[in-house]
This record gives sequence, structure tokens and C-alpha cells, in this order.
Amino acid sequence: MNDFRKDIHQKLLFLGREIKDTHISELNNQNGYKENIIKSDLLTFDYSKQRINKEVLNYLLQIPDLINLKEDLNLLFKGEINNPSEERTVSHTLYRNRVSTDGFELIFNERERIKSFLDQKYLDFPYKNLICISIGGSRLGPELLNEFQYSGGLINIYFCSSYDLHELKDALRKCDQSETIVFTSSKSFQTSEILKNLDYVKSWFAEKSDILLENHLYGISANSSAMTACGIKETNQFLLEDSLGGRFSIWSSISLPAFVNSSHDHYLEFLEGAYLADEYTNKEPWDTNISVMMALLSVWNTNALDINNHGIFTYDFRLRSLTKYLAQLSMESNGKSVNFDSYVTPF
Repeated sequence: MNDFRKDIHQKLLFLGREIKDTHISELNNQNGYKENIIKSDLLTFDYSKQRINKEVLNYLLQIPDLINLKEDLNLLFKGEINNPSEERTVSHTLYRNRVSTDGFELIFNERERIKSFLDQKYLDFPYKNLICISIGGSRLGPELLNEFQYSGGLINIYFCSSYDLHELKDALRKCDQSETIVFTSSKSFQTSEILKNLDYVKSWFAEKSDILLENHLYGISANSSAMTACGIKETNQFLLEDSLGGRFSIWSSISLPAFVNSSHDHYLEFLEGAYLADEYTNKEPWDTNISVMMALLSVWNTNALDINNHGIFTYDFRLRSLTKYLAQLSMESNGKSVNFDSYVTPF
């Protein structure tokens, strides 16, 4: 671990020992309840129940500058930061930009193709069922969006990924081949669960000899040749940047199935919300920056107070899959124990 990171970690451990046995009510009296609330145009973040005092807060707010966070954020939002473990740029923030970025024209080209598909749905769309074969980040994001947006839409959406095929078979029992299309979503298009489900759904379509299978199959992937090899024609392929991490693919065509019961405008509104969050995170001062403050408190609780549980509770049934999505997002992003320099790091 770099020396400055060791110093940060040691300071966090010291501050944690000083405060860990102090009751939160006592800390609230010290801090002043209203001091630990951040209000933005769209969100209010209340961290008054965190076990911190002014000394801890002041030190936490030094950490972003100690690790050059501003520089890293600028690179991230420009698509110029590198993922050293895979030797790729990281492109997910570019998917929610308002304008195209040189070298990443595919993103906006695909956005137009998403628009064409969703617009066509209102003009000439004879299907009543959509089977989405996907797993991990390719499933959790669009499933969350689909549950949140609408119930009782004109098109029934089924998400399937189980290797035992029970999930898929249950969905197909409710469908007729002539009224069903299948979206297979996988960045590599080589995941065993995905291919097994796709093979089964092909055999299901084969039960009807009058069905032209290629008109019912769509694919979303970074691997066009693999989609073609699986019988998905080029006009039914949606392409991803290879640098797009699966857990962040919610911003791409991976989420197209979630918008078939709404519209392209709703998809753009979703992207715009993410863009505004990016702008806020990149420009807001650290002490009033909800995104950064949440990250700092996570570092504090994990490293200084040795708290290894994080509860996420949703109070709206439509957000019932948010915890699953965030669990994977956090696990994939923060669950690794090796930093940029390939050293084991506690945070």
C-alpha cells in the first residue's frame, strides 16, 4: 500500500478507537443535529445518526484531496480513466452524457437504434410477450427499472437466467410463439447460463414450423460475431462498448426491455437524471457533496469502526429489486481487495 494510504488508514483507526464507544445521542449533542444534513435540489441526505464528531468529519473531508479525487473524477467523466486489471478504459459515464465523445461514437449510434426500436413498437408491434434472457448486471438493472416504471403494460416482460431452466419454462407456459420475442443480453455472449436458456427457447420456437425464428430473436452484447453464430441477425443486434462494466450496463441498450412499455423519452429522462448526478458529484464541494460524503462514511464505518454490515431498506414496493441491484454494484465495485497499484488495501 502507498505510504500516504497507510497514513490515512492509521489515522482512521486512531480516530475510530477514540469514538467507537461514544453513544450517537451524545455525538448529536456535540455536533448539532442540523449540521449533519445536506440538501440538494433533488435529494436530502441526513447523516446525523453516523458515529462521527467534528474532528472525524474534518479529517474525512481531507481524504478526497489526499487521494486526488478531483483529478480522478475528471478523468472518469471524460472516459479517460483506465481499468488496470483489464487494461481498458471505463466508459459507463459516457453512456449518460448529453453529447457524443470522440472514439465512443457507438454509444450514440446505439441510442438512435434504441429510439427506432421503441418508436416502431407503437407503429407495428404484433408481440405480447418479451423474454429477457440475462444474468448479473445484465438482468438486475433492467429488472429493477421494469418493476419501478409500470405494471399491467401491453407487453408482458419475463426475466430468465436460472441454469435449471425452471424460470424460463414457467414464463414460456404463459406465451405463444407467434406473440413472443426474445432478448438475449450478455456482454461476452459466452456465459453458460445464457447460452443454455437461449438453446431451450430456440427448441420451444421449433415446435411451431411456421415461425421464422430469426424475426423473434434479438441480442445485446459487445460480441457481434457470437450473436451471429447464435442465429441473431445483424439488424436485431444491439452493440455495447467492450469497456462497459456489466454492473453499469443499466445505462445502455441492456435496459431496452425495461422501456418497451414506456418510451424512448422515458429512457432519455433516465439518462438525464444520471448525467445530472454526475455533474453534481464532479462539481459540488466535498462538504456538501452527497455522493462523496456517502463514500467517505462508508470508508469510515468499514475501516475505523469495523462495521461490516450495510442495511438498505426500500419503502416502496416498486423498488423491491433495488437492494439486489445495489448489492451487486457495491460488491463488484468495492468488494475487491487490490488497489490500482496491485497492493492489498483496506479501502
